[in-house]
Amino acid sequence: MRGMGIRHDAYEIDPRFLELAELQSAKFFINSPQCDAHCLILAWAMGWQFEESPLNSPIVFDNWLSVDKAWRPFQQVLAPSRPAYALFEGQVTHTESGWIPYFGIVYPDQLQAAVSDLKTLTNEEIDKALPWEQDRQWVRDILESHIPRLEKVCAAGWGLAYRIG
Repeated sequence: MRGMGIRHDAYEIDPRFLELAELQSAKFFINSPQCDAHCLILAWAMGWQFEESPLNSPIVFDNWLSVDKAWRPFQQVLAPSRPAYALFEGQVTHTESGWIPYFGIVYPDQLQAAVSDLKTLTNEEIDKALPWEQDRQWVRDILESHIPRLEKVCAAGWGLAYRIG
């Protein structure tokens, strides 16, 4: 893949489909970052059986979250031992013709711990980890906009599937 750079995109996933998303992560993402044809429809198309059609299941939230290219600053701020690191863990695999994306799954219990952890991040921690003011402000802006949405995902008992790539 070449082009606009390596981004981080995440989709809210109904817990019934997290295992499928983990097994077949690449099928849950297409090249349009704001694709609404997410895991419910794909799982149904791949032959999973449901009591009712997932096409009739409400998509409760605007199901796409993106930190764009700020995934790297988040990795710099968060130590791998912190619960919130689960939201940003991973690296692309570079090849001669571009890169292979990294796919990650965050289960509901992990997401709850990650959101709680994000809420404890201080400006001092962000300032210490990131030398550029632009990156510091980018992280703060994302935290401000994404934490309320992530809290709604947690309240619904959903998880996340994400792609770095």
